[in-house]
Amino acid sequence: ADILVAPTGAGKTAAAILPWLWRRRLAASDVRQATPRRLVFCLPMRTLVEQTVNTARRWLDRLALDDVGLHAMLGGAVDEAWEIDPDRDTIIVGTQDQLLSRALNRGYAMSRYRWPVHFGLLHNDAQWVMDEVQLMGSGLSTSTQLEGFRRALGTAAPSTTMWMSATLARGRLETIDFPRDGLATLTISEADRANPGLQRRLSAKKLLVRAESFLEADITAYAKALAAEVGARHVDGTLTIVVLNRVARAQAVFRALSKAGVPARLIHSRFRPAERQAIQAEALGGSFRGVIVATQAIEAGVDISARTLFSEIAPWPSLVQRIGRCNRAGHDDGARVFVIDAKRDALDDDLARPYTCAAIDAARSKMCGLTDVGPDSLAAVPLDAEQPALPVIRRRDLVELFDTEPDLAGHDVDVGRFVRATTDRDVQVFWRDFTGEPKRDMPRPRRDELCAAPLGKELDKLAKDGGAWRWDSLERTWRKADKLFPGLVLALPQSAGGYHKDLGWTAQKADVPELLPTEGSAREDDDETETLATEASAYDLLSRHSADVAS
Repeated sequence: ADILVAPTGAGKTAAAILPWLWRRRLAASDVRQATPRRLVFCLPMRTLVEQTVNTARRWLDRLALDDVGLHAMLGGAVDEAWEIDPDRDTIIVGTQDQLLSRALNRGYAMSRYRWPVHFGLLHNDAQWVMDEVQLMGSGLSTSTQLEGFRRALGTAAPSTTMWMSATLARGRLETIDFPRDGLATLTISEADRANPGLQRRLSAKKLLVRAESFLEADITAYAKALAAEVGARHVDGTLTIVVLNRVARAQAVFRALSKAGVPARLIHSRFRPAERQAIQAEALGGSFRGVIVATQAIEAGVDISARTLFSEIAPWPSLVQRIGRCNRAGHDDGARVFVIDAKRDALDDDLARPYTCAAIDAARSKMCGLTDVGPDSLAAVPLDAEQPALPVIRRRDLVELFDTEPDLAGHDVDVGRFVRATTDRDVQVFWRDFTGEPKRDMPRPRRDELCAAPLGKELDKLAKDGGAWRWDSLERTWRKADKLFPGLVLALPQSAGGYHKDLGWTAQKADVPELLPTEGSAREDDDETETLATEASAYDLLSRHSADVAS
């Protein structure tokens, strides 16, 4: 299928991975040869990457397929070993930032010398799977355009794309260079519904209730009121999830719940992995009973089920995904979903961020008259006829990206607008004990040290006051980061602050993070770790170069 539409919890991940494994290993020889050897699973959030990798690993272990590669690609944890064995059956699971930037010949957080290698491998002999596409923004338009370019320009080996979602409006796929005719769509069939487990999930009951708290600009007052309501609605011995649209509001509500003595955990995308993994292992492991306060980090795909769910008003596709975290298996008849809205006419552009007032108004109108928001009830709500997200990459833009030389200022073409066009695009930051300029031999960051931080005035000020540094792979030295753009990895002095172990990224100078061990680290482009890029001081004979390549 080219498009797979199924409710949350129906098994889309299995439908993407297991049939590919069967076609590559058990099908007739002609089917095997026509099936790309690389399954590229693209997801909008790192939380989903980690979960999908763990699920795929369990399946490979049970099937005893030790020779199938499995690699994760997400900020701070980019596994690039798959490039060494391009003839191997391989599953690559990554965020849209890491995968789409590589598909545009501008791979984030990697040596510029290997950009063309990943570009070639990801456009040839690759089965792309775009999951939770309602969260991808302009990345979805880029994926359709790239599929159109592959079909028009041709590839050395078969490559194709499948898009998956519970709330996919086909209009989002209708970009200008993508041939839409003949796309096959797969949905839940009557035979599928006959399965008792799936039928129970699809008919699960979830009572829709309007929350007593109102969304407001005063974060302190809002957090206090919402925490009191959540504490009163939470049922002891069960799980309650609170999904908020902004990290700052999630941090404030978490503080208020903790102060009131309510067992709570905070999950968002702006933690260092060292702290985040410990929190998620406990909160999402299935045994935690209390309140999980989260942002969109658990909006989609995360296999967790709550009896009670609170959610701020959001665009309809996002609400559908969040509701999917409540009574997921259909066993709890007392499940309730509370939607937090603003007072009448109080919602403005700033309060609606990162969404728009128009998108929220449309969601509000869809909820009118609904009392139950189980999968069958939601399936009866018609989707809007949406347009592709802008900007849309054109053939000329792609061709220009074949020139990988930096400009006169030493900067590279920013493809961020085609990867994830949002107002909260991220950089990765880490902290070290230094003053002034870092030493040239300062080790590169380990994965556990990296924290996602949003571009904006707070980061600009923190970087300016404390000094932010980036590694220059051409000059092989640390450079002052005067211009910040998505995909950068920045070194900050510990004294700059900006991070709290329980709250994550705060951008507050008073929050000084603990330093993590750096033993065994190396710079991104250290000659000892860079296997495909070396310096040369003179021209070499083509025959010798060819022998080196063969070796």
